[in-house]
Amino acid sequence: ANRVWQQHFGKGIVETPDNFGKLGAPPTHPELLDWLAADFMQHGWTLKRLHRLIMTSSVYRQSSRQPGEGESSLAKKVDPENQLLWRMNLLRLEAEVIRDSVLAASGKLDRTSGGPAIMLAPRPEGLQTVSEKDPTPNAKYRRSLYLLARRNYPMELLQVFDFPVIQVNCTRRINSATPLQSLTMLNDEFIVESGKFLAERVMATAGERNPSKWIETAYLLALSRKPTATELKICAENLEKQKALYLNANTEPKQAEKAALGTFCQMLMGTNEFLFVD
Repeated sequence: ANRVWQQHFGKGIVETPDNFGKLGAPPTHPELLDWLAADFMQHGWTLKRLHRLIMTSSVYRQSSRQPGEGESSLAKKVDPENQLLWRMNLLRLEAEVIRDSVLAASGKLDRTSGGPAIMLAPRPEGLQTVSEKDPTPNAKYRRSLYLLARRNYPMELLQVFDFPVIQVNCTRRINSATPLQSLTMLNDEFIVESGKFLAERVMATAGERNPSKWIETAYLLALSRKPTATELKICAENLEKQKALYLNANTEPKQAEKAALGTFCQMLMGTNEFLFVD
Protein backbone atom coordinates (compact mmCIF):
# COMPACT_ATOMS: atom_id res chain seq x y z
CA ALA A 1 0.00 0.00 0.00
CA ASN A 2 2.86 2.37 0.82
CA ARG A 3 4.61 1.72 -2.51
CA VAL A 4 1.43 2.22 -4.52
CA TRP A 5 0.91 5.52 -2.69
CA GLN A 6 4.54 6.42 -3.43
CA GLN A 7 4.03 5.72 -7.12
CA HIS A 8 1.19 8.25 -7.29
CA PHE A 9 2.56 10.96 -4.99
CA GLY A 10 6.34 10.72 -5.46
CA LYS A 11 6.94 9.57 -1.90
CA GLY A 12 5.19 7.17 0.39
CA ILE A 13 3.31 7.76 3.61
CA VAL A 14 6.49 6.21 5.01
CA GLU A 15 9.17 8.07 3.05
CA THR A 16 11.71 5.24 3.45
CA PRO A 17 10.00 2.32 1.64
CA ASP A 18 12.90 -0.02 2.39
CA ASN A 19 12.85 0.68 6.13
CA PHE A 20 9.70 0.62 8.22
CA GLY A 21 11.66 0.37 11.46
CA LYS A 22 12.69 2.96 14.02
CA LEU A 23 15.69 4.00 11.90
CA GLY A 24 13.38 4.85 8.99
CA ALA A 25 11.13 7.90 8.57
CA PRO A 26 7.92 7.87 10.62
CA PRO A 27 4.64 7.74 8.66
CA THR A 28 3.03 11.12 8.01
CA HIS A 29 -0.47 9.56 8.12
CA PRO A 30 -0.21 6.29 10.12
CA GLU A 31 -3.97 5.74 10.41
CA LEU A 32 -4.41 6.19 6.66
CA LEU A 33 -1.64 3.70 5.92
CA ASP A 34 -3.19 1.13 8.28
CA TRP A 35 -6.60 1.66 6.69
CA LEU A 36 -5.25 1.29 3.14
CA ALA A 37 -3.39 -1.91 4.04
CA ALA A 38 -6.45 -3.42 5.75
CA ASP A 39 -8.75 -2.40 2.90
CA PHE A 40 -6.28 -3.88 0.38
CA MET A 41 -6.37 -7.26 2.16
CA GLN A 42 -10.12 -7.24 2.73
CA HIS A 43 -10.79 -6.77 -0.99
CA GLY A 44 -8.74 -9.69 -2.27
CA TRP A 45 -5.34 -8.02 -2.55
CA THR A 46 -6.38 -6.37 -5.81
CA LEU A 47 -3.89 -3.69 -6.86
CA LYS A 48 -6.24 -2.38 -9.54
CA ARG A 49 -8.82 -1.50 -6.91
CA LEU A 50 -6.15 0.15 -4.71
CA HIS A 51 -4.94 2.29 -7.62
CA ARG A 52 -8.51 3.33 -8.41
CA LEU A 53 -9.22 4.13 -4.77
CA ILE A 54 -6.21 6.44 -4.53
CA MET A 55 -6.63 8.08 -7.94
CA THR A 56 -10.30 8.95 -7.35
CA SER A 57 -9.57 10.50 -3.95
CA SER A 58 -9.73 14.25 -3.32
CA VAL A 59 -6.07 14.39 -2.29
CA TYR A 60 -4.90 12.91 -5.61
CA ARG A 61 -7.15 15.21 -7.66
CA GLN A 62 -5.72 18.40 -6.15
CA SER A 63 -3.87 20.94 -8.29
CA SER A 64 -0.07 20.95 -8.04
CA ARG A 65 0.03 24.76 -8.26
CA GLN A 66 2.08 26.45 -5.55
CA PRO A 67 1.35 29.93 -4.20
CA GLY A 68 3.40 32.52 -6.08
CA GLU A 69 5.73 35.08 -4.59
CA GLY A 70 3.82 37.59 -2.51
CA GLU A 71 0.82 35.28 -2.10
CA SER A 72 0.03 34.40 1.48
CA SER A 73 -0.50 30.72 2.22
CA LEU A 74 -0.90 29.33 5.71
CA ALA A 75 -0.43 25.81 4.35
CA LYS A 76 2.92 26.69 2.76
CA LYS A 77 4.04 28.41 5.95
CA VAL A 78 3.08 25.49 8.18
CA ASP A 79 4.10 22.69 5.80
CA PRO A 80 6.61 23.98 3.20
CA GLU A 81 7.69 20.44 2.24
CA ASN A 82 4.07 19.40 1.56
CA GLN A 83 4.35 16.46 3.94
CA LEU A 84 0.62 16.70 4.73
CA LEU A 85 -0.36 16.93 1.03
CA TRP A 86 -2.23 20.24 0.99
CA ARG A 87 -1.50 20.28 -2.76
CA MET A 88 -0.50 17.64 -5.29
CA ASN A 89 3.20 17.06 -5.90
CA LEU A 90 4.32 17.85 -9.44
CA LEU A 91 5.60 14.55 -10.85
CA ARG A 92 7.42 13.78 -14.08
CA LEU A 93 6.42 10.67 -15.99
CA GLU A 94 8.65 7.64 -15.49
CA ALA A 95 11.16 6.84 -18.23
CA GLU A 96 9.16 3.94 -19.66
CA VAL A 97 5.93 5.96 -19.57
CA ILE A 98 7.56 8.82 -21.48
CA ARG A 99 8.58 6.46 -24.29
CA ASP A 100 5.15 4.79 -24.32
CA SER A 101 3.41 8.20 -24.32
CA VAL A 102 5.48 9.33 -27.31
CA LEU A 103 4.54 6.14 -29.16
CA ALA A 104 0.86 6.54 -28.20
CA ALA A 105 0.73 10.17 -29.39
CA SER A 106 2.39 9.22 -32.67
CA GLY A 107 -0.17 6.45 -33.20
CA LYS A 108 2.49 3.73 -33.35
CA LEU A 109 2.20 2.11 -29.91
CA ASP A 110 1.71 -1.65 -30.14
CA ARG A 111 -0.49 -2.59 -27.17
CA THR A 112 -0.14 -6.35 -27.67
CA SER A 113 0.29 -8.09 -24.32
CA GLY A 114 2.82 -10.80 -23.56
CA GLY A 115 5.56 -12.35 -25.62
CA PRO A 116 9.35 -12.48 -25.41
CA ALA A 117 11.60 -9.58 -24.44
CA ILE A 118 12.53 -7.13 -27.20
CA MET A 119 16.24 -7.28 -27.92
CA LEU A 120 18.45 -4.18 -27.96
CA ALA A 121 21.47 -3.52 -30.16
CA PRO A 122 24.18 -0.82 -30.12
CA ARG A 123 24.15 1.99 -32.66
CA PRO A 124 27.46 3.15 -34.21
CA GLU A 125 27.88 5.82 -31.51
CA GLY A 126 27.43 3.20 -28.80
CA LEU A 127 23.87 4.00 -27.73
CA GLN A 128 21.35 1.17 -27.38
CA THR A 129 18.24 0.94 -29.54
CA VAL A 130 15.76 -1.77 -30.52
CA SER A 131 17.50 -4.41 -32.63
CA GLU A 132 16.54 -4.48 -36.31
CA LYS A 133 16.95 -8.27 -36.16
CA ASP A 134 14.38 -8.80 -33.42
CA PRO A 135 11.83 -11.30 -34.81
CA THR A 136 8.88 -9.85 -32.87
CA PRO A 137 6.38 -8.02 -35.14
CA ASN A 138 6.43 -4.24 -34.55
CA ALA A 139 9.30 -4.73 -32.08
CA LYS A 140 10.35 -1.06 -32.04
CA TYR A 141 6.80 0.00 -31.21
CA ARG A 142 6.16 -2.42 -28.35
CA ARG A 143 5.59 -1.05 -24.85
CA SER A 144 8.73 -0.32 -22.84
CA LEU A 145 7.74 -3.05 -20.38
CA TYR A 146 9.00 -5.58 -22.94
CA LEU A 147 12.42 -4.03 -23.63
CA LEU A 148 15.26 -6.25 -22.47
CA ALA A 149 16.89 -4.73 -19.38
CA ARG A 150 20.63 -5.38 -19.24
CA ARG A 151 22.79 -4.12 -16.40
CA ASN A 152 25.56 -2.67 -18.53
CA TYR A 153 23.62 -1.62 -21.62
CA PRO A 154 20.36 0.16 -20.80
CA MET A 155 18.41 1.91 -23.55
CA GLU A 156 19.78 5.44 -23.67
CA LEU A 157 16.40 7.20 -23.88
CA LEU A 158 15.27 5.47 -20.69
CA GLN A 159 18.56 6.10 -18.90
CA VAL A 160 18.40 9.84 -19.61
CA PHE A 161 15.02 9.98 -17.87
CA ASP A 162 16.24 8.19 -14.73
CA PHE A 163 15.62 4.54 -15.53
CA PRO A 164 16.79 2.79 -12.33
CA VAL A 165 20.28 1.34 -12.09
CA ILE A 166 19.48 -2.37 -12.03
CA GLN A 167 22.76 -3.47 -10.48
CA VAL A 168 21.30 -2.44 -7.11
CA ASN A 169 17.90 -2.60 -5.44
CA CYS A 170 15.71 0.40 -6.33
CA THR A 171 12.93 1.12 -3.83
CA ARG A 172 12.23 4.66 -5.04
CA ARG A 173 13.07 6.45 -8.27
CA ILE A 174 14.67 9.88 -7.95
CA ASN A 175 13.79 12.19 -10.84
CA SER A 176 16.45 14.58 -12.10
CA ALA A 177 16.28 17.63 -14.37
CA THR A 178 19.27 17.83 -16.70
CA PRO A 179 20.11 19.57 -20.01
CA LEU A 180 20.59 16.12 -21.56
CA GLN A 181 16.87 15.45 -21.22
CA SER A 182 16.00 18.55 -23.26
CA LEU A 183 18.68 17.72 -25.82
CA THR A 184 17.26 14.20 -26.13
CA MET A 185 13.76 15.54 -26.84
CA LEU A 186 15.29 17.83 -29.49
CA ASN A 187 17.71 15.49 -31.23
CA ASP A 188 17.04 11.82 -30.50
CA GLU A 189 16.26 9.88 -33.67
CA PHE A 190 13.30 8.12 -32.03
CA ILE A 191 11.74 11.44 -30.91
CA VAL A 192 12.29 13.11 -34.29
CA GLU A 193 10.72 10.14 -36.07
CA SER A 194 7.78 10.11 -33.67
CA GLY A 195 7.17 13.81 -34.34
CA LYS A 196 6.88 13.02 -38.05
CA PHE A 197 4.48 10.16 -37.34
CA LEU A 198 2.33 12.43 -35.18
CA ALA A 199 2.30 15.02 -38.01
CA GLU A 200 1.08 12.35 -40.43
CA ARG A 201 -1.61 11.36 -37.95
CA VAL A 202 -2.67 15.01 -37.56
CA MET A 203 -2.92 15.50 -41.33
CA ALA A 204 -4.90 12.29 -41.75
CA THR A 205 -7.32 13.38 -39.01
CA ALA A 206 -7.67 17.10 -39.76
CA GLY A 207 -7.16 17.12 -43.52
CA GLU A 208 -4.49 18.90 -45.53
CA ARG A 209 -3.79 22.65 -45.78
CA ASN A 210 -5.63 23.67 -42.62
CA PRO A 211 -2.99 24.94 -40.13
CA SER A 212 -5.49 25.99 -37.43
CA LYS A 213 -7.12 22.57 -37.48
CA TRP A 214 -3.67 20.92 -37.47
CA ILE A 215 -2.67 22.79 -34.33
CA GLU A 216 -5.94 21.99 -32.55
CA THR A 217 -5.70 18.30 -33.48
CA ALA A 218 -2.03 18.08 -32.45
CA TYR A 219 -2.88 19.58 -29.04
CA LEU A 220 -5.72 17.11 -28.56
CA LEU A 221 -3.57 14.10 -29.50
CA ALA A 222 -0.48 15.17 -27.52
CA LEU A 223 -1.89 17.15 -24.57
CA SER A 224 -5.56 16.08 -24.46
CA ARG A 225 -6.84 19.65 -24.69
CA LYS A 226 -7.46 22.39 -27.22
CA PRO A 227 -5.01 25.31 -27.50
CA THR A 228 -5.94 28.72 -26.15
CA ALA A 229 -6.39 31.61 -28.57
CA THR A 230 -2.92 32.92 -27.67
CA GLU A 231 -1.33 29.51 -28.16
CA LEU A 232 -3.11 29.09 -31.48
CA LYS A 233 -1.74 32.41 -32.72
CA ILE A 234 1.84 31.68 -31.59
CA CYS A 235 1.78 28.16 -33.02
CA ALA A 236 0.42 29.35 -36.37
CA GLU A 237 3.26 31.88 -36.60
CA ASN A 238 5.74 29.15 -35.69
CA LEU A 239 4.42 26.86 -38.42
CA GLU A 240 4.81 29.62 -41.02
CA LYS A 241 8.38 30.33 -39.92
CA GLN A 242 9.29 26.65 -40.01
CA LYS A 243 7.70 26.25 -43.42
CA ALA A 244 9.69 29.24 -44.75
CA LEU A 245 12.94 27.68 -43.48
CA TYR A 246 12.21 24.44 -45.33
CA LEU A 247 11.21 26.32 -48.49
CA ASN A 248 14.49 28.24 -48.36
CA ALA A 249 16.23 24.84 -48.31
CA ASN A 250 14.57 24.04 -51.65
CA THR A 251 12.00 21.70 -50.15
CA GLU A 252 8.79 21.10 -52.10
CA PRO A 253 5.89 23.21 -50.68
CA LYS A 254 3.84 20.16 -49.63
CA GLN A 255 6.85 18.50 -48.02
CA ALA A 256 7.79 21.80 -46.34
CA GLU A 257 4.35 21.95 -44.70
CA LYS A 258 4.67 18.37 -43.52
CA ALA A 259 8.21 18.89 -42.19
CA ALA A 260 7.17 22.08 -40.37
CA LEU A 261 4.25 20.26 -38.76
CA GLY A 262 6.62 17.44 -37.76
CA THR A 263 8.92 19.83 -35.86
CA PHE A 264 5.87 21.44 -34.24
CA CYS A 265 4.55 18.05 -33.10
CA GLN A 266 7.98 17.13 -31.76
CA MET A 267 8.02 20.41 -29.82
CA LEU A 268 4.67 19.55 -28.18
CA MET A 269 6.08 16.21 -27.00
CA GLY A 270 8.98 18.05 -25.37
CA THR A 271 6.81 20.38 -23.29
CA ASN A 272 6.45 20.10 -19.53
CA GLU A 273 2.74 19.55 -20.01
CA PHE A 274 3.50 16.35 -21.92
CA LEU A 275 6.30 15.14 -19.61
CA PHE A 276 4.71 15.94 -16.23
CA VAL A 277 1.56 14.82 -14.43
CA ASP A 278 -0.44 17.80 -13.16
